[in-house]
Amino acid sequence: MSTNKIEFTNTKAYEFIKIFMYQVDISIKEGKQFENKTQIDILNLINQRIEDTPLDSSSHRFANNACLSIFEFLKSFENIYLVNSFGNASRMDYGTGHELNYFCNLFVLYKKGYCKINEVFYTLKIYFRVVRNFISKYNIEPAGSQGIWGIDDYQILPYLFGSSELFNSNRNILELDTSYCYVECLKSTKNKNSLVLSSFKNKRWFDINRNSLNMYDNQVFKKNVITQHFIYSEYLPNTKK
Repeated sequence: MSTNKIEFTNTKAYEFIKIFMYQVDISIKEGKQFENKTQIDILNLINQRIEDTPLDSSSHRFANNACLSIFEFLKSFENIYLVNSFGNASRMDYGTGHELNYFCNLFVLYKKGYCKINEVFYTLKIYFRVVRNFISKYNIEPAGSQGIWGIDDYQILPYLFGSSELFNSNRNILELDTSYCYVECLKSTKNKNSLVLSSFKNKRWFDINRNSLNMYDNQVFKKNVITQHFIYSEYLPNTKK
């Protein structure tokens, strides 16, 4: 892993992960999505550990200290992207940078031939659920919440790829159930007063999808407060484009 400083948007890592995002987006729009059993099994194993790890009974102003055992458990997978996909152990918080780490994990698996493009979305949906369970159980803090000006205190990808799933639909959000990724995340979000989500209610899925892709680029890829912690690697190098 390299630590040389370079503007993230000038790196090959940015180019590669952004292209991958568009590839996944197109795959969801155009074809059936499938399960990657190996990755789902790993996520189920993590979720089971969350379920089996009781809360620390001492009083806590913020996150429950029992979450630290989950962070420790993640180290056993010896995967730097996966280890950093559930938040920061020191601050006991979670945000879009950690969500990005898991997406990078899937990119690397894709490049190695362990995950197909049409398996990414299904895997992400399980990851979103496991993370929500983790956040809810241990009261994990949001990393850099934007309040009503943000789409969600914790994640953006469920909305982005959720809009990809509904891209060809003419149905209104009120007509949809939680079998759809977008609605499932919307029902569980703590940011009930998001002006962004409110503005999406009367838009076409085409527009929501386009806006979500632009939003991710601006609020994650182009935010130094997030990308300064980006994990560069062999498949996501910090060399210039």
